[in-house]
Amino acid sequence: MSLLPEEVVPALHACDVGFVLREDNWTNRVAFPNKFAEYCAAGLLIVTSPGLRAAADVVVTKGIGVLVDPREIEPAALSQYPELREKISTRASNWSGYYDACRSLVNERYSMEKALRPVVDFFLDG
Repeated sequence: MSLLPEEVVPALHACDVGFVLREDNWTNRVAFPNKFAEYCAAGLLIVTSPGLRAAADVVVTKGIGVLVDPREIEPAALSQYPELREKISTRASNWSGYYDACRSLVNERYSMEKALRPVVDFFLDG
């Protein structure tokens, strides 16, 4: 589903919690995701990572959510979700393969060319 920018926050009002979990790396230490701001604007409880330092600081100082370090999520907590645990393990053991698969999917289905092809065909055939 795609929304216009002004439709995002009203749509988020239907949610209770916003998740912004990121790995602790240099990029994320200086990042402040737009999604975080949208969650704030919608008044959601925010679950974020300590590695996303600026967002984590806001969550703690303003009391608008909780910090969860993805590295500390107990494997036992995932035992109820074996498919999720398997996907996490696969992604962690083969980063390049995972991202190659994602890029391939985006190029195959979600590229601008693919999205516009039906419109172009409509006008060419019409």
